[in-house]
Amino acid sequence: MFQNFDLSALVDSPYQVGNVLTLRQTEQSELLRVKIKKLQQPWTLSCCMVVDVLSDSPDKAEETAFLKLYDWRFAAQQRSDQGLDPWTEQSASDYAKFVLSGDADTFLQQLKRPDDQWGQYQETDENWDAVQDEVFLVHEARNMYRNETTVYKRLGPLQGTTVPRLIDAVELDIGPTNLDDENKKDLFKVQGILIEYISDGFTLRHIGSMVPAEALQGIVDQAVDIARSLGDHNVLNADVRIDNFIVTQTHESDQKYRVVMI
Repeated sequence: MFQNFDLSALVDSPYQVGNVLTLRQTEQSELLRVKIKKLQQPWTLSCCMVVDVLSDSPDKAEETAFLKLYDWRFAAQQRSDQGLDPWTEQSASDYAKFVLSGDADTFLQQLKRPDDQWGQYQETDENWDAVQDEVFLVHEARNMYRNETTVYKRLGPLQGTTVPRLIDAVELDIGPTNLDDENKKDLFKVQGILIEYISDGFTLRHIGSMVPAEALQGIVDQAVDIARSLGDHNVLNADVRIDNFIVTQTHESDQKYRVVMI
């Protein structure tokens, strides 16, 4: 069925330091090239890395950014939670066959049914085979991507101050280049976000050893204000943890430390 398709991009992980990824900006539909600078591991529900945004213009400096891709193939915790083994060449072959047959899109549409309609179907996740589990991970990855981009849009006024600036929502194409069917091509795309990179920072957990005692209260107050401000923008964060706050030094006279929620 797919002997004429090159599946190398689907099989192999492109996430190696020094590799250049070609991303598509989802809104402008323009291509963006980034070079991987550092992998932020372990990977849980997404694959995170520090990248340099490459420019074709010689007079434009590169920007260092943080890339978060919801790539179900290599998100270790997501696969473990679903009881799936690590991604292999056989996994890629089975997934490609499922997508190219049209069965993956049919199964994905079933997953999008409202919860109150599940009762009329006999099949549950206990009856799924491995390739259906893979498509379920794709479904979950898309939901996480959709939720995160929605949150960043709602927090637009806070971007670049108390939350990182969203540079772009992006897609990475991992499918065969000679595939024409748009629905099938869509299942060979990894979605993600490119955001401001907060460098030289430390988490709220470590402020006791990283800042002078007289600065502690001001930093804690900033973190509390940030958490409260989410509600003002209709965002409910059920995962407020001290490790989600990054503290960096600033060069401003009135505020020596900046707190950012990630």
